[in-house]
Amino acid sequence: CSEAAVAGGSSGALASLSDSTKSLGNKLGGLGSGRSQAIILSLQNVLYVDVDGINMLEEICHYFDDHHIQVLFCGVREHVLAQLEKREFFQRKQAAHEVFEKSVEALMMLGATAGFNAGPQESWSDYLSKL
Repeated sequence: CSEAAVAGGSSGALASLSDSTKSLGNKLGGLGSGRSQAIILSLQNVLYVDVDGINMLEEICHYFDDHHIQVLFCGVREHVLAQLEKREFFQRKQAAHEVFEKSVEALMMLGATAGFNAGPQESWSDYLSKL
């Protein structure tokens, strides 16, 4: 998900939320086929989000929830966070502990739920390269 899509813009910039979300789903192809999967949306470079951007994020979350793919957020700036916290979909993400300060925290949570237990012989990057 590009920053431009998240940040939104004029209503003409987002011709159809449904088409954009389906296109993203098609690009990600095999997600949801078999093993547990997740998408991490890093919003660290998003300085502003308008109503169109929030609506798109909500639609993305619903789309992937419907396909049993977990959507995690990380790096959400304070001003953007204040906007997102007004919406029920984001409140559910927070309640489910799917909002993180840093992307590494989201990766560690996913590793923990996948049974990752790094010992001295295996680094985090070694583990991720096996996925």
